[in-house]
Formats: sequence, C-alpha cells, structure tokens
Amino acid sequence: GNKFVVTNGASAVFTGNLSIHESDTASVGAKVIVTGTGSVLTVYGAGGMSTGGGGKNARLLIENGGVVSFGGNFQLGHDTSPGSNNMVIVSGPGSSLSVNTGSSHLYLRGTNCGYVVRDRAVGNFNDFQIGVGRTFVRVEDPGSVITLSGQGYSPDGAVFMATNGGKFVTT
Repeated sequence: GNKFVVTNGASAVFTGNLSIHESDTASVGAKVIVTGTGSVLTVYGAGGMSTGGGGKNARLLIENGGVVSFGGNFQLGHDTSPGSNNMVIVSGPGSSLSVNTGSSHLYLRGTNCGYVVRDRAVGNFNDFQIGVGRTFVRVEDPGSVITLSGQGYSPDGAVFMATNGGKFVTT
C-alpha cells in the first residue's frame, strides 16, 4: 500500500487536501505515520485528509510525540465503499490528533474500523461520525484523553470504551 511518513522532528504542511490511498476497493495497507518528538503533520485543506479509501488495513499511526492537526475533515474509509480493518492509533506521551476547525469532522467508516488513544496520548475534535458496521472508539491507560467539543453521531452500534484509566471529556 501507499505510505507517507513524517519522522525525526520533520514537519509536513499541506495547504490543500491529502489522500493516501488508491481510489477503489483494491486499496490495501495505506499508511500515514507521524512518529517522534517534534514530528508534525498539518493539513489545512477544507477536504482535509483521507486514508484507505474503500480498501482495508489502512492506518494513521501517531506515535512517540508525533502531532497531527487538521483544519478540514479526516476520513478513514470511504462513504460509499467503507472498507474494513482501518485504524487510527495515537500512542505515547506528547502524541496528539486534533481535528478542530469550525465544522471539521472525524469520520470512521467500515467494518472493524477504530480510533484508539493510548499510553498518555490525546485526541481532540469538534465533531465525529463513527459509521457503519462494528466500528469503535477506545481510550485507554491513565493520562490518555479524547476530548469532544461538538457532537458525535454513531449509527449502527459503534462502541465507545474507556479502559484502564482512559477518559472521554466533553466540553
């Protein structure tokens, strides 16, 4: 699959949109990895970023102090062909994912797709839409927090879990 990596204190800024996937259901394993203290990915485009398309096993991995911020939407999976086993994982002290401008949304779509914040990492967003089929949002470990300042929409039985000291906060 396609891969985009920001590491070793580097930064990448996109003033438009960023897509890491093939546009059909054949996409397998597209990855965006932001890892290491000082490593930053910023996407300002109104369409934001999409990873995975209608494929499977896509990952947005934010680790070891990496920071990702979107001024537009972030979409894992696709509207009409949502894919499967796609994940957002934010892990490690100082790591964060923020989708936080105006009407920006975090979209997770597909079977067995999830958003995990763990090991003292944080996630901040205005609104989210957790979509079709066995999707989940999990925050785990002391010091790990997901903050929602807008509203959430979750059809079709998505699961929200706070385990081992992780917290959901609404403002």
